[in-house]
Amino acid sequence: DRPVDWAAIRRQAELCNRVGAYAAAHGVTFCYNPHAYTDVATAEEVDFFAGHTDPETVKLCLDCGHATLAGVDPIAQLETYIGRVAYIHLKDVDPTVEKNAPLFGRRSFVPLGFGTVNVKGYLKVLQAHGYEGFACVGMPPPCAEINDYESAAISRMYLKLNCHL
Repeated sequence: DRPVDWAAIRRQAELCNRVGAYAAAHGVTFCYNPHAYTDVATAEEVDFFAGHTDPETVKLCLDCGHATLAGVDPIAQLETYIGRVAYIHLKDVDPTVEKNAPLFGRRSFVPLGFGTVNVKGYLKVLQAHGYEGFACVGMPPPCAEINDYESAAISRMYLKLNCHL
């Protein structure tokens, strides 16, 4: 329920355009990562940011977990921006997190398959569009309360058994 600072988002977009152009000139892909609890989180904010950045030099790192926490349908977001996606973060959201009062940050996530994100559907969209880039599985706490190794093993098993990866 925070007020949106459209001027701040516009400034971020302008800076990202400069950084993206510089990176491209040096053979580097620049990615912007919309995150819950930041200036660019909601669907409206991401749309505004994307509309003010160069799609050729400012790519996106989408995160299905952070999109979910921001009230965004991660699959719809992915479909909208698939042409700009250069990197993916896969996270699952703790089903006990209240939408209006979420636990900030890393404590909002669980191993893949234990939360509310349709990870399998998300991966199907990537595959349907021929995505060949990288995807990183996030292992933040409370995953770490299990421990990093077990959390990663659970997520890996989910991907293997349910997504055939």
